Amino acid sequence: MAKVVAVFGLSGVGKSSMIARYAASANVAHVQASQLMRDAKAALVGKPVTSESLRRGPTLDNQSLLTDAFAKVFPDEARPIIFDGHCLIDAGDHLIEIPVDVIRQLRPSGIVLVYAPPDEIVSRRENDTSRQRPVRTPCALSTQQDRCVVICTDYAERLGIRFDRVRSGDEHAFAQSLRRFLST
Repeated sequence: MAKVVAVFGLSGVGKSSMIARYAASANVAHVQASQLMRDAKAALVGKPVTSESLRRGPTLDNQSLLTDAFAKVFPDEARPIIFDGHCLIDAGDHLIEIPVDVIRQLRPSGIVLVYAPPDEIVSRRENDTSRQRPVRTPCALSTQQDRCVVICTDYAERLGIRFDRVRSGDEHAFAQSLRRFLST
């Protein structure tokens, strides 16, 4: 059975890029929550689904799609899995914390939260025209990142696993955390 490390961070923090770079040099599977949910939802509705429609849709229903889709991937994947997702979703007019029961179903051996200075996240979001994201001030993003720390700490305590914070772009610390969690 594959080991799983859950990697979380705000949209635009750079976690997917860090995971992709790590996966390119390691024998791991990069499983993106958004892609699993888009594929599962598209199969249900019979047409393509965008990340934006997922973000604005019924988040908890989408999490059920996610865990069902992940349950289908998990037994067939022999390589370690780096799960790329969110613990906090900015739905535009409110924030949604992903319940620990959803994370429990992923069976992670560890959690990594990727963080960055809020100004960097604002800049990345402004420069990424491929996705729509709520426009947030650095102060709001700082508050959201602080909330992510609390959420991930709670996940780790309730699941009995370790939790590391890694600064976006610190490839060495990121790889160290992943290797440690995948070896336990």
